[in-house]
Amino acid sequence: MTDNPADPPLNDQPPPTDPAAAAEDLLLSNNDIEMIDVSPEQEAEILGVDVTETSTEETQESTERPSSVSTVHEEENGFQKDRSSEMNPATPVVNETNSALEKITSLPEDRSLNSVDSHPIQTYVTSDSADPSDHPFAPHYTFVKNTPPSMNEHVRWIATQIDLAHVTFFRAKTEAASQIFTEGGGGRSGAPKTALTGITSKPSDWGVIYIIVESDGRGWYAKPHLLEVVANDRPDLHMVYFDVFADDLSNPGVVPHTSNYYPGDALYVTELVTRPKATVGEKLTSFTGIHSTKNHHFWKIKTCHLLHRTIQEDVVAVKVHSSKSRSGKVLCVAAGFNTLVTAKVDMFKALDKTASAGTIVSAKIFCPKLKTGEFVWNLSDESRPYAADQTRDHASSAPTLPSVITLATASMETQETMCHTVQPFKKFPGDIRKCYKALFDSAYLGLSGTLALANKNKDFQVHTVLIDRVLTVRNKPTISFVLTNLSGPAQISQWARSSVFLMKADGRNLQMEVDDASFVDNDLVIRAKLITSESEAVDTAYKMNRVRTIVWQEMENNEYHLKLFPSAAVYQTMDPKAPVKLLLEACLGGRPIPWESIPDHRFNIEMGSVVLTSEQSRYVCALAKTNIPVIVANSSFGVGKTTMIAAALHITIRESAGNKMHLAMATTNAATAAIVLSYSKISNAATIIRMISAANYDHIDPQHRTSFDFPVVWPREFDKLLQRTDNDDQAPITEIVLDAYAHLRRVQSISLKLVRRKDLQKALKAVQKPIRTIFEILVQLINPRGVIGTISSVTDALRENGAMSQYGSRVATVQMDEASQIAIHSVIALGPLCPKARYALIGDIKQLKPYADIDLNEVLKVPAVGNLLGGTSKTSCQLNITEVRRCPFEVTATSSALFYQNRLTSIRRPRERSRFLDLLAFNNGYPLQIIDTTRFAAQQTSGTSLFNPTEASIALAITSRVLAREEKASIGILTYYKAKAGYVARELDDTPAFVGTIDASQGQEFDLVIILTSRSKSFHSSDRAGERNKTPDGTAAADPDFIESPERLNVAMTRTKSLCLVLVDVAAAGRSKLWSNLFCKIPPGSFHNDPSHLMRHLQTLH
Repeated sequence: MTDNPADPPLNDQPPPTDPAAAAEDLLLSNNDIEMIDVSPEQEAEILGVDVTETSTEETQESTERPSSVSTVHEEENGFQKDRSSEMNPATPVVNETNSALEKITSLPEDRSLNSVDSHPIQTYVTSDSADPSDHPFAPHYTFVKNTPPSMNEHVRWIATQIDLAHVTFFRAKTEAASQIFTEGGGGRSGAPKTALTGITSKPSDWGVIYIIVESDGRGWYAKPHLLEVVANDRPDLHMVYFDVFADDLSNPGVVPHTSNYYPGDALYVTELVTRPKATVGEKLTSFTGIHSTKNHHFWKIKTCHLLHRTIQEDVVAVKVHSSKSRSGKVLCVAAGFNTLVTAKVDMFKALDKTASAGTIVSAKIFCPKLKTGEFVWNLSDESRPYAADQTRDHASSAPTLPSVITLATASMETQETMCHTVQPFKKFPGDIRKCYKALFDSAYLGLSGTLALANKNKDFQVHTVLIDRVLTVRNKPTISFVLTNLSGPAQISQWARSSVFLMKADGRNLQMEVDDASFVDNDLVIRAKLITSESEAVDTAYKMNRVRTIVWQEMENNEYHLKLFPSAAVYQTMDPKAPVKLLLEACLGGRPIPWESIPDHRFNIEMGSVVLTSEQSRYVCALAKTNIPVIVANSSFGVGKTTMIAAALHITIRESAGNKMHLAMATTNAATAAIVLSYSKISNAATIIRMISAANYDHIDPQHRTSFDFPVVWPREFDKLLQRTDNDDQAPITEIVLDAYAHLRRVQSISLKLVRRKDLQKALKAVQKPIRTIFEILVQLINPRGVIGTISSVTDALRENGAMSQYGSRVATVQMDEASQIAIHSVIALGPLCPKARYALIGDIKQLKPYADIDLNEVLKVPAVGNLLGGTSKTSCQLNITEVRRCPFEVTATSSALFYQNRLTSIRRPRERSRFLDLLAFNNGYPLQIIDTTRFAAQQTSGTSLFNPTEASIALAITSRVLAREEKASIGILTYYKAKAGYVARELDDTPAFVGTIDASQGQEFDLVIILTSRSKSFHSSDRAGERNKTPDGTAAADPDFIESPERLNVAMTRTKSLCLVLVDVAAAGRSKLWSNLFCKIPPGSFHNDPSHLMRHLQTLH
């Protein structure tokens, strides 16, 4: 890393104000350039070619675009000409009606600039004449005397010092410069591969920042960092040209060469001049076509300063896509980066590397710190919607991705350790240190890829929208609006269901989640719900009806996962017999997990009407009565995993020493809430808490909150302590009391006037900062022996400065529910935080594996995501939980035959008739029924997803019928595609039913399950080979094979407790072996072959 650590000093002194000096500055002298001859080959030189770049300034342009100026007044020994008149340089000409310093308060409604006459304006501008109030947006800024917010990074620190005065000065100066005509006729060359330096503090000359965005082979086009530069009246400043004739004052004496600058480079521009032979008519006066470089032939940079660069060297990178984009670049994942990285495909060819995905290289990477499309920092919150609306035609705020500067072949050691085809502990069996290095290096790269792909395909433009309406849907404010941009509707793939964005509302940024995105009459209509349930945010959201505001997406703040990821050295200091090391080694081809016999012991546990089965009791006994370091409970669907985990937590707490702690984890808040609910039914249970941050607590669905939640428990217990102390005159005023008060007053107001004891009141008044942490005090007060939470929440709590950071060594056992969905990198991150803990993995290897983006290739996926449960279930330490309670007998039998080799048993009786069959007046009593939509419903596409409106209408009719008769019935409408889930959710509105993808339903159960497949074309993978979804850059993306996933079908079927209805095109599905086998298991009488008749039947029932 070449970043300098210290913040630069503030330096925003204005430039000299001598008019003569300013006039001299605007002239280009013959002495400033070197005259050379230029070959056509050099002019056509592409970016990055290692040759000396030579250019003749716009000689072709001068012939292709003849000047419209018929009379010019040449100056001796110079190249500039005055368009307005023969003016005395010492006497600036000012037009009284159109001065650059005249205040502009508004524009016509159509914001057209074509009607504005071009009058001579003040030719020489000084910073003293740059009044910020001259800017058209001036009334919308908060003018304060204090400095802008401090930044740790040089480039961002410089950017925050550019205020509206700087922008106004620059705009006025360029307006004056637009009257000076520049001829071509000279040439000079720059040398490639020249090391450049960048400034770390703002120059004294006033200017603005431009970001390099695109090259034409001879130079670069740059766009302004701040939208106020263009505002709503200067489209000509949207794009300027930077080439060898510019002076980079950060590198005096070095002529700019195209290959020495990179996309995302920030230039502090102090002066623009007109391009050679440019005419008044070429100065852009309309926002039409503003994003095309073909329309920007007027301005070029004369003087600028390159801003400090952040560059990382020797970074391991791997290609993500095998195909290149239209710009000739490929996307890569780089170790330590939470965004994708771009590289020119020619770089790989130069290394004799193929264009296939998964190619591993060593890269030198430039990391841009600024992007286009930002506002000046002190724009008021209430004015941001106005400013966004006024700049919507030119706003382009997509951040420039980090780019590869140079590529080198990865070292032999790197290539060897990154190989994913052989598990690390098999590949280096005699070198345990090398095994761990291979594991951690590859897992770190894979984690980087996972985080980077979470940030792909986002819409970073600030959109001005009108909130059409605000409704209450499933107890949350839900808004709807139409989203458009300059070139038409935004990409629906960027606003897919579950996408998170921010909405400005009453000075707050409300976090919203897309519930549905769909095209209606060529408009992209978004329906989104408020994520948090915090009361003030809810009230604010309801006030947004018919309010114009702004919405935007941001990068996911997930980089901390990389910063806190442990190194191989950390694991090497741990005990070789540490259970987490045994777990990782067993999963990845290493030594087996030690095993010992499990005593046959039955525990007395009062848990309502629940009685543990012999299989469940054996698991509890293994956890509580043995020292087996890793236990794998291969538990199929509906066997009572949640109950078993809660019982095991209770027993292990009861059987272990008083200072030991025990953890129970799951992948979702809904699953952890279920464990808490089961645990709360146990009589005489020890105290537990659910670890969840205050922010996550506000965001989760209220139905998933519990009285054991950490943000609820500690304020309640601290308040009790203060009450006890105040009510008892003999109670000592301990440091714990004072610390509890110090923490409590941060989250709620406390009136010391209500404190009865005067000595306590005095002591509390003197309290400063707390000495003890919240959890440390909580341990003293209630001694929570059990902690339940999601893996991410508990891991964060155990990390340094986390709530439980001091208690990791006390953790004795860790139970992990839904272990089939746990990524290996999560276990690696957790391991050193509780190094003595024994592990129990509970999950179903026949259900969904950990989520991985479809673009995450095997090189990244295998070591980082992997198959934790599948790998460890092959060891001897496996317990099978096979007695199914949830599903009807026939559903269990069908799933057992299709996916479990007939190993499952059911405690349910055969031929139980579902009450929902009676509600729907279905004659056949089978609990798994097929509604054949062949020739009745056709699939439609939505971005890269599918939906089927006709199929959805059947599901809605069934749902309406059932809820009309049994309003408390739990219904799950499960879809294979996000677009389908969004479509159904929109049509269902506030009907109390779960609507989501099959993946989102794992771990849940419903009385009635309706599965929607959406497809009306062949399900068979070979038939779908030609159906390719397109990524935003135009490259093909592989079909994810959702529809033929046995794990996904298994999850969908087995969510039901009573009845499962599958809506499917039987003819299309029949070509798939998976679906054909399912149809063979279902009696003929359970097929409904005429959906139109079914719809009429349902209508008559109403």
